[in-house]
Parts: sequence; C-alpha cells; structure tokens
Amino acid sequence: MADRIGLPREYKEQLALYQQPLWTCQSSGDSGLTYEEAHASELQYKNVVGENISIPLQKTILQMVHHSTGSLEFLVDRIEEQFNTQFHVGEVVELAKCKGKIVKGKIVQVKSEPNQTCNGSPSSDKENHSIEPELLRKSKSNKNKPLYYNIQIGGKTGKVISSVPASDLIRCEDVPSPEFISLLIRSNALQAGTKSNSTWVVTPDVVKALDIRNKLIETMLPSTRISIRGLKGAANVSRP
Repeated sequence: MADRIGLPREYKEQLALYQQPLWTCQSSGDSGLTYEEAHASELQYKNVVGENISIPLQKTILQMVHHSTGSLEFLVDRIEEQFNTQFHVGEVVELAKCKGKIVKGKIVQVKSEPNQTCNGSPSSDKENHSIEPELLRKSKSNKNKPLYYNIQIGGKTGKVISSVPASDLIRCEDVPSPEFISLLIRSNALQAGTKSNSTWVVTPDVVKALDIRNKLIETMLPSTRISIRGLKGAANVSRP
C-alpha cells in the first residue's frame, strides 16, 4: 500500500517498525506490543491513576520525584512516609474543631513554625467543642510532625485560617496506596541514565501541566535517557 501511494522510504520503515511487537507499555512494563497497543495501554493506566489520585496529590508526588535519585521502590517508600507524617499543599481537609460544624478547606501553605501574628484558627478558640473520637477518622490524621498549615475556606477568594496544627485537621482523601504511587511514577517519569540511582525526570508535558519546579539545570542531566517504551533503537523513532 505504501509503495502504491508513493510514500517516502523512511516513513514506510517507521510505519513497519510501529507495527512490529517491539514495544513496551511504560506504565505496566508489558512487552511484545505494537506501538498502538503500547500507547493505548499507557492511556488506560493513566486513566486508572487519575481515578484514584487527585490532581493536587499527583502534583505533590511528581514534585518529589522530579530530579530525585534512587530506585522506584525507594521513592515509593519515601513518598508513602511523607503522606503518613504530614499534609500537603492542595489537599482538601476538614477542621476537627469548629463549634460542631463541618468545615472543609484547602491547604495553601505548610509551615514549620506557627505565625504568632495571625489568629482565627479554630484551634485557638477556647469555646470550640470537641468532636466524637469515631468521627475524627484518626487513621487519616497526621500528628507526627509539629507542622502548621494555612487553610483557605470558600474557594480562591475565601478566608485563610492561619497556623492550624496538624492535630486539628482531618484528611478528606485516602492516601494513595504504594501500588498507585508506583503506577503514577512509571506513567509520568523516566530515569536519565542506566543506574538504579539515576536521576528521575518527569515528562515535559506533565511538568508544564502541573507547574512542577525544576530542581536541577537540564544541562546537568546525563545526555543518555533510557526509554522503557521499547527497544533502544525504536525509542529514537519519531512519530510519523
């Protein structure tokens, strides 16, 4: 067909390569796929990630991954520990002490020291009523680190409550499982090198979409980047 319509030889070679079972799904590691099958598989797994990890938490995880070093298992363990010890910017939380009312807001800042000049935190109100222990969902609360959080209530133009201690906050979203954290990383980042501790680099489109900060200058990264989509030779073939 390609010969009859007079397509360039290079294009025909690329097309034939895409149709061979040489490709690997970046997200799952499944191999022996055509390019189209691998691409469809990656989209499917990204949709699964999107259904189980909110965009703010995806940004938090990938920000920790971008330009970090270590094996995938090491990163997953470190990220899981982070979620078990603190809240993160962008998370939706519930204030545990708010005069019997259910008040939810979004974390806009994490601080290591309380801002003594700010007030209005429900935790400082002596008339606050405590909530029943079973309603605190303690398995989702973080009380291990002395961090303080600024919480915005009522959307982007709403009031900001400053310096709320972690003990007064309840996480509204389940912490992602290690399996989903691993899947998110594999779907959106590659290692810039061949060693187990090579630097991880989140794909440029995701960096732009989530506004992820660069920790390194790009020219400091190794020039060789190993793609796990397929064969090394096939990884350099551009989309026709």
